[in-house]
Amino acid sequence: MTNEGKGFYIINEDNCGKIFDFLSPSDILSFMLTRNHKGQIFEEACRACSHQSLSMTNRSIHPEVFSNIKKSYYRDLKKLNLSGSVFNFRMLNFLPETLMKLSLDNIARNHRTSLIENLLFTLANLKNLKKLSLNNNGINNDDIASIIQITKLLNIVEFHLAKNSIESIGASSIAQMPQILTLDLSRNLIADTGAQYISSMASITHLDLSDNQIEATGALFISKMAGLVTLKLWNNSIGNEGAQYIASMVGLSTLDLSDNQIDDEGTVCISSMLGLNTLSLSYNQIGDAGAEYISRMPGLTSLDLSYNQIGNAGAQYIATMMGLITLNLSSNQIGDIGAQCISRVLGLSTLDLSSNQIGDIGAVQISRLPGLLHLDLRGNHIGPTGTHFISSMLGISTLDLSSNQIGDTGAQYISRVLGLTTLDLSYNQIGDEGAQHISSVQGLATLDLSYNQIGDAGAEQISRLVGITSLNLSSNRIGDLGTEHLSRLLGLTALDLSYNQIADAGAQHIASMKGIISLNLSSNQIKNRGTQHISTMRGLTSLDLSYNEIGDEGAFHISRMSGITSLYLRNNQIEDAGTFYLSKLQGINTLNLSDNEVGDIGAQHIASMLDLTNLDLSSNQIGDLGAQHISRMLDLTALDLRYNQIGDAGAQHILRLEGIENLNY
Repeated sequence: MTNEGKGFYIINEDNCGKIFDFLSPSDILSFMLTRNHKGQIFEEACRACSHQSLSMTNRSIHPEVFSNIKKSYYRDLKKLNLSGSVFNFRMLNFLPETLMKLSLDNIARNHRTSLIENLLFTLANLKNLKKLSLNNNGINNDDIASIIQITKLLNIVEFHLAKNSIESIGASSIAQMPQILTLDLSRNLIADTGAQYISSMASITHLDLSDNQIEATGALFISKMAGLVTLKLWNNSIGNEGAQYIASMVGLSTLDLSDNQIDDEGTVCISSMLGLNTLSLSYNQIGDAGAEYISRMPGLTSLDLSYNQIGNAGAQYIATMMGLITLNLSSNQIGDIGAQCISRVLGLSTLDLSSNQIGDIGAVQISRLPGLLHLDLRGNHIGPTGTHFISSMLGISTLDLSSNQIGDTGAQYISRVLGLTTLDLSYNQIGDEGAQHISSVQGLATLDLSYNQIGDAGAEQISRLVGITSLNLSSNRIGDLGTEHLSRLLGLTALDLSYNQIADAGAQHIASMKGIISLNLSSNQIKNRGTQHISTMRGLTSLDLSYNEIGDEGAFHISRMSGITSLYLRNNQIEDAGTFYLSKLQGINTLNLSDNEVGDIGAQHIASMLDLTNLDLSSNQIGDLGAQHISRMLDLTALDLRYNQIGDAGAQHILRLEGIENLNY
C-alpha cells in the first residue's frame, strides 16, 4: 500500500502524535522513510514506537540490533520480548533504561551462568522495570538469590519464574520482594516449605504455584494470604484437606485446583467460596455429589469440571447455575438426559461436552441453547440427526463435531450454519459429496476435515473456500490432481496434507502457494524432485516431510530454505551426505531426522547447527563417536538418541549436557 493510501500526506507537526498512536511501528517507519523528517514529527515517531512492544522471539539476533536500539525510533523502549532467541548475553547491557517490561523466557539453555552474570549487571540499570519474565531458564536457588539481591531494590511488581529449578530455599529469596503483586512460580520444586516462605508476601494478588509438589500443609500456609484474588495450584497434591484450607480464602475470585486428588468431600468446602467467579477442578475424582455442592456457588461465571466422574445427575445440578458463561464438562459420563439438563443454562457462550455420551438425542437438546458462540461436541456418537438440529443454532463461530458419525448428510446440515469461522469435522466418514456441502460455508478461516474420504473430487470442492487461512485434509486419499485444485487457495498460511497420495507433481502444485508458513506433507510419495519444488516456498517456517523418499538430494534442496525454524524429515533415506547439506541451515531450532541412516559423521555435521534446541536422531546408526559430537550442542533442551549404537562411553558424553529437560538415549 502506498504512503498516500495510508493517509501519510495529511500528517504534520500538529496532528502527528495522535495519528502515530493509531499506527504500527512498521507503518510509522515507512512514513519516516518518505523524507528526512525532523523536529516534532521525529520526536513523536520515537515516542509512539517506544510505547509499543518490540518482539524479537525465537530467532538469532545480531549484536548490532542491540547496539542500535538507543539510536533508533525505539530509543525509549518500554516493552521488550526476547523469549526463545539466541544472542550474545553481553548485548543485554545495551538495553535502554526506559524498559518497564522485559521477557527473557527460554534463552539460557546450557549457558545459564553467562545469562545470570550479564542479567545481574543489566538489571541494576533498569530502574523503571515493572515486569520481568525469566521462565524456563534452568534458574536454581543460587541464581535466584543473586537475582533477588538486585531486583529487591527495583520496583518490580510482576515476576514470572515458571519452569525453572527453584526449591524452597530459592522461594525464601523471592520472599524478600514484598512489593510483588503478581508471581508465577509454576513448575518448580518449592514444596510446602517454599509455600510457607511465599505466604509471607502480603502484597501478592495473583499467584501461580502449580506443579510444585505442594500438599495440604502448603495449602494451609497459602490460605493465610488474605490479599489473593487469583490462585492457581493445578497438579499438586493438596487433597480434600488442602481444599478445606483454601476454602477459607474469601477474597479469591479465580481458583484452579485441577489435578489435586480432590473428591466429593473436598467440594463441600469449596462450595462455600461464594466470591469465586472462575473455578477449575478438572482431573480430580468429583462425581454427582460433588457437582451438587458446586452448584451452590451462584457467583460462578466460568466452571471447568472436565475429566471427572460426573453423570446425568451431576449435570442436573450444574444446570441450576444460571450465571455460567463458560462451562467445560468434557470427559465425564454425561448422556442425553444430562445434555437436556445443560440445555437450560441459557446464558452460556462457551460449552464443552466433548468425550461424553450424549448422542443424537443429546445434540437435539443442546441445539436449544441460545447465544452459544463456541461449542465442542467431539466424540459423542452424534450422527446426521443430531447434526440437523445443531445446524439450526444461530451465532456459533467455533464448532467441533470431530470423531462422530455425521457423514455427508451431516455435512450438508452443517453447511447451513451461518457465522462459522472455525470448524472441525475430522474423523466423520465424510466424502466428496460432504466436501461439496462444506465448500458453501461462507467466512470459514479454519477447517479440519482430516481422516475422512473426500479424495481429489472433494479437494476441488474445498478449493472454493477462498477466505480460508488454515486447512487440514490429512488422510483423505488426495493425490496430485487434488493438490492442483487446492493450489487456488492463495490465502492459506497453514496446510496439512499428510497421509495422502501426493507425489512430486503434487508437490509442484503446492509450491505455488507462497503464503504458506506451516506445511505438513508427511507420509506421501514425495522424492527429491518434489522437494526441489517445495524448497522454493521461501515463507515456510515449519515443514514436515517425514515418511517420504527425499534422500540426500532432497536434503540438499531443503538446505536452501533459509527461513525454516522447525524441520521434520523422519524416515527419508537420508545419510551422512544429507546431514552435511542440512547443517548449512541457520536459525533452525527443531530438527527430526529419526529413522534415517545417519552415522557418526552425520552426527558431526548436525552438531555444527548451533541454533538447535530440539533434536531427534533416534533409530539411526550413531555410535559413541557421534554421541561425543552431539554432546557439544550446549543449547539443546530436548534430545532423542534411542535405538542407535551408543555404548557406555557415548552415554557418558551425552550425560554432560546439563540443560536438557527431555533426554532419551
